[in-house]
Formats: sequence, C-alpha cells, structure tokens
Amino acid sequence: MEITRKYPAYRKGKFMNTALHMQNTLRVQTTVEKGGKIELSAPQLHEGETVEVIILLPHTAMPVERQYSALDILDNTSGHRIFQTAEDVEQYLTEERDAWER
Repeated sequence: MEITRKYPAYRKGKFMNTALHMQNTLRVQTTVEKGGKIELSAPQLHEGETVEVIILLPHTAMPVERQYSALDILDNTSGHRIFQTAEDVEQYLTEERDAWER
C-alpha cells in the first residue's frame, strides 16, 4: 500500500518534514528488590540513551462486586415499596377503577 493512500495527509504535504518511525520494544522480566527497586540490563541499550519504562504489575484477583437487580434494591429499602406482589397491584387497580365508577 502506498503511503499516500494509507495517510491522506501525506499527500497534502503535512508530513513532508516528518519521518515515520517504528517503535522498538524490549520486554524484560525482573524481580523487585528491597525498597521497591528494580534493575534492568540489556545489551541493546546504549549509555546516555533516553528510554521509556512501563511497569506492569502482576494480576491480582479483584473482588467481584455483586450485581443487584432492581428488585434486590427495592427489597433492601424500607417504606418505599407499596406492593409486595403482582396480585396486590391488581387489587389496588381494581379498587381504584371501582371508585371512579361511583
């Protein structure tokens, strides 16, 4: 694929003075020493070169929070639930309709 199709801005001259670089990655596993210190050694690294270090912490089991349904929440609140069953709702609506007809 030619660069002008993949990067249309290149065609417009926006990248004329910019070189496209590949990011090199080095993955190293090490052990944390006393005081939280880590030491890295890699022959690919050159003295005085600036590098970025990203530390990935080990996975730990996160406690899974229980997902509550709307009924669970309503069951745990006091005084906010008028009806306990569908039959209670039906009875209330029937009484209200009867009162309208009077």
